[in-house]
Amino acid sequence: MAVALRGPGWHAPFEPVPPVARTQPVTAEEVEREAAAALTAFTALTASVLSVCAAEPPARLKSGGVGARELSRPGKAAPCDETDVPQLAHAADTGQVITIAYDPASGGHSVRSISELAVDPAWLRTWCHLRDDERVFTLPRIASVMPASPL
Repeated sequence: MAVALRGPGWHAPFEPVPPVARTQPVTAEEVEREAAAALTAFTALTASVLSVCAAEPPARLKSGGVGARELSRPGKAAPCDETDVPQLAHAADTGQVITIAYDPASGGHSVRSISELAVDPAWLRTWCHLRDDERVFTLPRIASVMPASPL
C-alpha cells in the first residue's frame, strides 16, 4: 500500500543506532577462575551424558543416525540442556581434537592437543598428540579448554 501511495522509490525512514556495549575490566585471576568453573561444569555434564548413553545407548534410525527424540532422552536424564547433547555426541563420535592448558603435579605449565576422550568425574583419559601416547589428566589440574590449535 505504501509503495502505491508514495511511489516505487519510497522507503520508510530508518537510522539505526547501535547499542552501547557496557564493559567491565576483569583480572587474569577472575578469567582463570571462570574458565576452571566452566571446565568443571562441562566435565560433569559430559560424564553424566556419557553414563546415560552407556547404560542405554540411543537407538539408531534406519539411515544410521540418531533422531531428535533419542537425543532428548540423555538430555532429560542427565542434568543438561538438550542443545548440549548433540554437541557432546558429535565430539565423542568424531574424536575431535581439542587443546588443554594443564598444570602437572610436577609443576610448570603444559599445553596439550588431545583427542579420543574418556571422561570420569575425577580424570580425563585421552590420546596426547604431544607425547604420541595415551595419557590421564587430573581434571582439577586442567586450567582451560579450547578448540585445537591449527597445525
